[in-house]
Amino acid sequence: MLTTVQLLDRLGRDASFEKMTQDEKVSFIRNNSEDPLVAQAIIDSDVVLLSNLIYAGKKGCYLLVPAEDEKEAEDAPEQKDDKVSFQ
Repeated sequence: MLTTVQLLDRLGRDASFEKMTQDEKVSFIRNNSEDPLVAQAIIDSDVVLLSNLIYAGKKGCYLLVPAEDEKEAEDAPEQKDDKVSFQ
């Protein structure tokens, strides 16, 4: 079973899905989705239902940024901001 994100990623990356018939696509989605409601939303191209099921909320752009390496953060000297003053 694939998580919703893994399933969507695979559907978007794998060009062999373009060659599948609609029945083959439906079968693949149903057999590989961990949630039948999500699978049905994908099959029906129901963006509103899918976003509600995966708690995506409003449309937006999501960016995953890797955390800073702790060693780099410790080695870097602190920069003083002249515009900020503490009173």
